[in-house]
Amino acid sequence: MGDFTRVVGREFHIGDATYYYLGANYWQAMYLEGSETGRTVETLAWYDVTGLRVMGTTQGPGEKYRVIPGFEDADGSLVQKFFDNLDELINAVNKKPGPKIRLVVVIQNFWHWSGGMAQYVRWNCSGGDIPYPNDKGNDAFFDYVKQFYKCKGAKQRFKDTFNRLASHANKDTKVLYRDEPAIMAWELANEPIPVDLSQEYTEWIEEAAAYIKQVDPLHLVSIGSLGPDHDLNYRANSALTDIDYMTVSIWPERWGWYDPNDSSTLERAKKMTEEYLKRTVDHARLVRKPLVISAFALSRDGNSSLPNATTNWRDSYYEFVLALVYTYAREELIAGVNFWGWSRETYPTRPGELWAEGDPVLGDTADQPQGKWAVYSRDRTTLTIISKYGGLMSQLPLVAEIPSYVWFILLGILGGLALIIVTFSIVSWQAAPRKKSLREHIIIEEDKDDELRSKLKEA
Repeated sequence: MGDFTRVVGREFHIGDATYYYLGANYWQAMYLEGSETGRTVETLAWYDVTGLRVMGTTQGPGEKYRVIPGFEDADGSLVQKFFDNLDELINAVNKKPGPKIRLVVVIQNFWHWSGGMAQYVRWNCSGGDIPYPNDKGNDAFFDYVKQFYKCKGAKQRFKDTFNRLASHANKDTKVLYRDEPAIMAWELANEPIPVDLSQEYTEWIEEAAAYIKQVDPLHLVSIGSLGPDHDLNYRANSALTDIDYMTVSIWPERWGWYDPNDSSTLERAKKMTEEYLKRTVDHARLVRKPLVISAFALSRDGNSSLPNATTNWRDSYYEFVLALVYTYAREELIAGVNFWGWSRETYPTRPGELWAEGDPVLGDTADQPQGKWAVYSRDRTTLTIISKYGGLMSQLPLVAEIPSYVWFILLGILGGLALIIVTFSIVSWQAAPRKKSLREHIIIEEDKDDELRSKLKEA
């Protein structure tokens, strides 16, 4: 398998080395030129970030709540420029010295901000206009997008697009994506939800994962799930044969755990996060596959979208989450974690407003206030926390993590060996012919001289 990432028990391995990682969500990589992605790789590596989670496709015409243009159009054509940008990211990762960085490539999206499943439904299932959650609420959107799991045309379109993605040859190295070790895994979708079609959802996971393994047996596959509170069959789906590792995402504000205008809710967000992560880890113990936090996020202080807004509350939350992750990782219960979302030095031109054509593409998606979740290279306190735990994660497993009873056994064995060696040495010394000391030699020679003088007198 060479430098490909593989699963060993509940760990990732690259070659003979374990790979625990702290990563960044960098979904927008395909929209950025090579010079930008190269600086991103260099900057994040400096802060001990060794994983990147990126979108592999986006779909659709120029509609609201999504970036334009889409990577894939209605007729199935793909924009070469986006392939070129992904090539440049892979090249930058491969050229970077030091610890390896690996990419998780998300094939499509449950959410609307990149087209995704909803756009496939519209193109292939006579779905009509998309009821965007920003306008119609989540329930109407969920009822629309769940058609994907039953629509043969949409599911086939997913397969066709993946096949073209995996078969793309890097413009510089000529290596096909399906043969590229810098890619760690393919993710079926960003945060898919079964809604009320659990059986159809599971059948799609089985069908899609099996197809990916058929096209590309070298890479890992994950679902991209939000976790057990969003999939009643989370454990069973995670245990499916062609799914290599488990995923979970954590969004305290979206789920009502945290009010960014009220710092007193921060402790509640931490408590709810800890409980949710514990429930997820309990599933991972039973499934016995690696677990990765695909995304976690908190907005800037006071819900500000200004790049110079403070991040004290966010920093406190990041410290809490990453310390918790590291504790679980030391027990081989979590293998990776990704914060959302990296923006380097790209700042919003209209902070707090939704993305519009002509705006820079940030870590914030087009349906969100620009600057809300972004982590910039100027956010030194946040990056210090990221670097601290990125370094700790990359050093796992620690020798000190060997259970104490194992140390007692090893010490007992070493003590027994030492006793055997000492006993053998004493016995050997006693049994061996003993050389006479210099004093003994002198006494013997003097006795011989006295005996000789006595014989001469008698003569």
